[in-house]
Amino acid sequence: MADIVVINKLSKRKRRCTLAAIGILSLFGGVEYALILPTLYLRLATYNAPGFYLGLVISAYSFSGLFVSPIMGRIYDKTRKSKILISFTNIVECIGSIMYWMGLSPLFLIMSRLVAGLGNGYFPIILAEVTHGTSNEVRTSMVSTVMAMRQFGLLLGPGFNLFLTKMDFNIGPFKVDQYSSPGLFLAALWVIAQLIVTFLYFPMTKLIPAGDLNEETPPSDPDLSSSSDSTKSLTHEPNGIVDSKPEEVTNYKQNGIASVEENGTAAHESVPDHIKEAEEYDEVHSLQHRSLKQALLDITYEEYMAIYMLTFVSLFNQCGMETMFTPLASKFFGWQEEQISILFCLAGVLILISFFMVHICSKRFRDRTLIIFGSLCQVVTLAYCLYWIPHFHSNSDVYLQNTLILLPALAVNVFGLPFLFVCHISLFSKLLHRDIQGFGHGTRRIIAGIAAILGPLWASSLLDDHLLMFGVMLGLNILALLLILLSYKKLNVADNVEPPSEQVVTVEPEKDVNERTKLIN
Repeated sequence: MADIVVINKLSKRKRRCTLAAIGILSLFGGVEYALILPTLYLRLATYNAPGFYLGLVISAYSFSGLFVSPIMGRIYDKTRKSKILISFTNIVECIGSIMYWMGLSPLFLIMSRLVAGLGNGYFPIILAEVTHGTSNEVRTSMVSTVMAMRQFGLLLGPGFNLFLTKMDFNIGPFKVDQYSSPGLFLAALWVIAQLIVTFLYFPMTKLIPAGDLNEETPPSDPDLSSSSDSTKSLTHEPNGIVDSKPEEVTNYKQNGIASVEENGTAAHESVPDHIKEAEEYDEVHSLQHRSLKQALLDITYEEYMAIYMLTFVSLFNQCGMETMFTPLASKFFGWQEEQISILFCLAGVLILISFFMVHICSKRFRDRTLIIFGSLCQVVTLAYCLYWIPHFHSNSDVYLQNTLILLPALAVNVFGLPFLFVCHISLFSKLLHRDIQGFGHGTRRIIAGIAAILGPLWASSLLDDHLLMFGVMLGLNILALLLILLSYKKLNVADNVEPPSEQVVTVEPEKDVNERTKLIN
């Protein structure tokens, strides 16, 4: 019994280190995307590059992520080698950042972001890891923490330019100045990230699940454990046949006897043989029973499509707003890089407050309710911008007036973002089969990647046509909100109910109006 308590404490400590590492990776991922935003426009101007290059360079990072995310997610589902996969993505990110620092030409800048984007495949892996390491009732809170770090990185990243703009020296033939220093800074961040993964990251699938870490002394007597499990395994399938082997595996998992990392001979011997066999059976069959075709069919339900649409619209609008803000602030506010970087820092503080609110509200409201609140914030602010911005004038006499009119709307927009991003990812993971979490989040990242590509391209090509720019954004947001409302009943997931793959009892559901239907057969 003492050995098992030691294993539980060790697993709990490793889990905390892993979650901290995941949070840091998310933070660095956000910084990677956003750090170049305040200076990229002016850097391209030094090459006399056309205006549309701004959107191309920003979108290149997401474009390569389109292809790598589902592939990395699928590899993770089949192998569960998360540490190796994340290490690979860190190295690729570092190479892309060094290329950006070198910045030989506008085309080379695009290539650097394409390479860095290949490292973006780590994100579906860490989301799948969080899913495997948390129960439904705490997952929204945990996803909120992970997404808070990523979104904070997105908004804090430009703030690093406050000191990067002061750099002016050479490393060999390459210059380190306010335009190229972000690449060198990002390369250093990914080296640090790899050190963190090496020493602090432990795969969640090898640790005791979160819900079981609260138990000080799990059953150490094999007879008691078998008795408890046999009581639960007396559950008959609809055809009257008991499928005992998979259920035994599930029962061991649900009673907190999940697979743990072996810590010496004593730890290994403290785990009963029948539990080891159950774990081996679960490890083999959980990785093989979902084919690629079945995985694709599993993500074609109506509720998934509503979430996909919400994912696209949210990222499309956010990336578009980030792209157009620097030119807009320069034109209508008279701001330079320093003022823009300070605003991004303040936005980072606001978004942290918003994530804290999501953390609290997720304990009292369901994900679908919080999603609707976030969508309404976006609709209101986009309608506000659609009305006011076309009436702005680039006259120094009205700079202050323009600023006072627009900043409150931007604050509401930023505050509503976490309610969208956190809750739709949490809800998606709860609806998704546990055996295809990596692949499912990878396909969702495809949608997000497409949005992150089209958003900057759309905004950068309509810098002088704000009516069309914000009109399309508003229309897409209203459409996504309508789809969520139409699928509202099917987006209901009870916090205390495990996903279908984890349930012991198999009951033939009665058909009702909320029955899930596939859009593709």
